[in-house]
Amino acid sequence: MRKLLLGVAASALIATGAFAADPVDMVQPTYSSAGFDWDGFYAGLGVSGGLYSSGTTIGTGDLILGANVTSGNMLFGAEGWIGGAINSLGATAVHSGAEVRAGYLFTPEALLYLSAGVDAFNFTTVLGSVGLGAEFAVTDNMSIDLEYKYVAGVGVNGNTLGASLNWHF
Repeated sequence: MRKLLLGVAASALIATGAFAADPVDMVQPTYSSAGFDWDGFYAGLGVSGGLYSSGTTIGTGDLILGANVTSGNMLFGAEGWIGGAINSLGATAVHSGAEVRAGYLFTPEALLYLSAGVDAFNFTTVLGSVGLGAEFAVTDNMSIDLEYKYVAGVGVNGNTLGASLNWHF
């Protein structure tokens, strides 16, 4: 009986060693990311707040439509928006505007850009704007945009900070 047990144990050790020596074909799938696709149309929701030379603060909420095109690491785009605004005195207005932008893609998911455009309140008070922004892809078709703007018009100027959530198509 003892010889039988030793024989079974020896066979198990030999077989185990043979299995350990066999190469195991464990092919791991590989994934490559083509990066975020900045080209094409997008729509979004944005909010901003600004402090103006009159001492007034203004908050806005907007619907945004835009389009981008890339060339290498460069991005060129345009966007427009319409929504509502309220100032620190409780007055409300229609807020609208448009801008063009040019930027550099530091990674496939991170954009730094300059912008220039116009902001309007009730379609009558028009302010020119220049800005600096950063936009980051957060999913395959969604990005978060953060932007600072200096705005100026006849007798008024100000500084605004804004953020938007954009869906790319």
